[in-house]
Amino acid sequence: MSSKILVCGATGFIGRNILESLSETKTHDLVAHWNVREPYGIKNLKESIEWRKADLLKREDIDKLLEGVDTIIQAAAVTSGSKDITERPHVHVCDNAVMNSLLLAQACFAGVKRIIYLSCSVMYESNAGPLRENQVDINKIHRRYFGAAHTKLYIERLLEFYSMTYGIDCMAIRHSNIYGPYDKYDKQISHFFGATVRKIMDCRDDVITVWGNGTEKKDLLYVSDLVNFITAAIDQGWSGYEVVNCGSGEALSITEIVTRMVALSRRTLRVRYDSEMPHIKATIEMSCEKIRKKYGWHPLTTLEEGIQRTYNWYGASQ
Repeated sequence: MSSKILVCGATGFIGRNILESLSETKTHDLVAHWNVREPYGIKNLKESIEWRKADLLKREDIDKLLEGVDTIIQAAAVTSGSKDITERPHVHVCDNAVMNSLLLAQACFAGVKRIIYLSCSVMYESNAGPLRENQVDINKIHRRYFGAAHTKLYIERLLEFYSMTYGIDCMAIRHSNIYGPYDKYDKQISHFFGATVRKIMDCRDDVITVWGNGTEKKDLLYVSDLVNFITAAIDQGWSGYEVVNCGSGEALSITEIVTRMVALSRRTLRVRYDSEMPHIKATIEMSCEKIRKKYGWHPLTTLEEGIQRTYNWYGASQ
């Protein structure tokens, strides 16, 4: 079924990967949203892509952005790494709550039929084993994730509200730690994986420093696997309000992940762990049983393949 799909945050990490994937088919008309990060180098990704600039904190901008759109993929967000989460956690709360509140409200008036929202797994209890979608205990949210987690849950409740009130098919995807091309690669503000790639590639003294003690675990999912589910969900469709976990289904320790990253870099490096630097002592695991059984989805990219593809992309982009 042909539709006009709006990708919010199309010049960001996940948004750009979604846009590139959707542009490979001629099934949908695409509208690509941007605001701060201009679409240099990707304007010609597909001639039929319509680029629209909008500040999602302004209602009038959103109204223009949504003209003629029937499907929204909401990948725009204020994001950063553990340094901000520990030292300035408010940066992940206010703007994200406001932009999504306005976007969802205006979507009703614009006649939008479907919305996919990129949530995440921060609302799950740490060190509790794989948790299903209905196993969120707000009293056990990790204190470092408190603000971001409750913001995500608020937006999810809005999706449920607009779905049952206005008949919009809404899906919240609680994804695990996504990595791959177009991510942020900054040693200070990036998520763990992107920061570690930069440290390994830029190392000049044969020693890299990883924040924390290496014992906490992460579920890493290569970005194309997340995108594959999003495109499949759009094509397959769903009814009403839906929440799904989307991850690799395996949480590995930071030490094990960094060991594999160093080995695949083919560099002889020593790893030093610094527990004095900002880090979050949390291991969050998700059960992906629902997404496998209901949608037939499973990740296709092994960690080794994902690391190598990321290295190849990173090297070519420098």
